[in-house]
Amino acid sequence: AELEEPARLALQAAGDRAQALNAFPAAIRFYREAVALWPEGAAPGRLLLDLGRALAAGTMAGGPETAAARDALLAAGDVGGAAEAETVLAEIAWIENRGADTIAHMEAATALVADRPPSAAKAEVIAQACRYLMLGGRDHEAIARGDEALEMAGRLGLDDLRASALISVGTARANLGDPAGLAEIEQAIEICERLGSIETIRGYINLASLTQGGGDIRAGSELHRRGLQAASRYGHLRSVRFLRAELAMDAYFLGDWTTSSAELDDFIAETETSTPHYMEGMCRLVRGQIELARGGGDEALRDVEIGLTRARAAGDPQAFLPALATQAFVQSELQRFEAANAALDELYEAVGRGDSLRPEFWLYPAL
Repeated sequence: AELEEPARLALQAAGDRAQALNAFPAAIRFYREAVALWPEGAAPGRLLLDLGRALAAGTMAGGPETAAARDALLAAGDVGGAAEAETVLAEIAWIENRGADTIAHMEAATALVADRPPSAAKAEVIAQACRYLMLGGRDHEAIARGDEALEMAGRLGLDDLRASALISVGTARANLGDPAGLAEIEQAIEICERLGSIETIRGYINLASLTQGGGDIRAGSELHRRGLQAASRYGHLRSVRFLRAELAMDAYFLGDWTTSSAELDDFIAETETSTPHYMEGMCRLVRGQIELARGGGDEALRDVEIGLTRARAAGDPQAFLPALATQAFVQSELQRFEAANAALDELYEAVGRGDSLRPEFWLYPAL
């Protein structure tokens, strides 16, 4: 028993080193071994949070561990740590296509740090709030929150969080038609590459999206490939899977329907037998258009309707608006004009609710 404390500390330190190097499988192993040396339910909240982070990055799991971390941190009076746990739970919910849960976790995180002094935890929450406001089409609010995160991160010397906020602010700014946003994302990628930060991946994903929205599908696809290389290098399984879906859709827009169809089939089959995924809906929209062009009207309609259901669950304009546009297109091609008009009516109403000027969100079938 007297050796358990040193062993726990040594294993946790080993996990910290592995996590800092983005060696997630090793970090998970060390953290789990450290947790196992504590009595049932007695592991410290910070240890559980570190385990949850590693699991979320390296296995696309970690929800139960992170929820346990939040509860333990709250019980210990570590409000900042509990807020950080809520942001991890928000990310897990987002990638699993649970948009309402994402919002709930971010609201909880924001409430926990609202009256707290500046800290790394508060800067992380504000940076993540900026990100989800941007994803929700509330770009003006995202920029305001992002500027707050940038100021706090700069004051505290938190370059990684500064880069994270720059990616979100730059994307929101570009969404509003300001090309300076692209330069901000490129600056963030440079910072992330220097730090060896996994936020490099998100930088490439967002820059790719904006580049393709500007009409250069091939250049955007190359950025997706750079993002995939970074995700593979870091062992960030969540992003590897996300970028596999992006590249499958890129192949469609670049005219390689054989590759696209095979990759989309594989990705969708995975989601049907494992955890739900944010990208399933978008993948179904593309597969539906391939099926329609090949004469499979019933298959196309099924995929597009499921895609719209998934997009409603996500709630983000980048998911929801293309789904409505594709629904209208497919229904029209199948001579189902009443359903097509209903989708268009909903699309026009939804477009008016957001800040974004990016036309690819709602002209998706024409790209």
